[in-house]
Amino acid sequence: MSHWYVLYTKPRQELAAVAHLENQHYQVFCPRVELKKRTAQGWKVVSEPLFPNYVFIYLNDTTDNWKPIRSTIGINGFVRFGSGLPIAMPETTIQALQSLNLNQISDTLTQYPKAGDRVLVSIGDSLVNALVQAADAKGRVQVLLQLLGQDQTIWIESTALQMIR
Repeated sequence: MSHWYVLYTKPRQELAAVAHLENQHYQVFCPRVELKKRTAQGWKVVSEPLFPNYVFIYLNDTTDNWKPIRSTIGINGFVRFGSGLPIAMPETTIQALQSLNLNQISDTLTQYPKAGDRVLVSIGDSLVNALVQAADAKGRVQVLLQLLGQDQTIWIESTALQMIR
């Protein structure tokens, strides 16, 4: 019976791992998203894995040869729980990932403010320039803004911000 499994890759080696696994005639899946990143040359759009260090592989339990996978360039091994056998992913999970609109995810990931970003904060009917200092996992952002001639640091919801492009 065939199932999807998760492979753990070496850092930033997902593309190499996928290429080498495909050369060995394995079916692999590595969803990618487009992100806007700041580099020394300015802002660039880069393609990165949705799940860094992980790729999915479709294997038959009885007919596929699993041994070459561990020695494939870029692969550390199968994701396991404990020292047991690799755990199969539900087919519905993989189908859901394959049907995702990755462009929509890319837009969401790109727009989330990071420390150092300049943003506009909505205060009443006006917009005030601010500098992002920190962000938390709950969608809140700490910004530094100038109100009434003084610097103020406040935590606000990221939905109240507009990115300055």
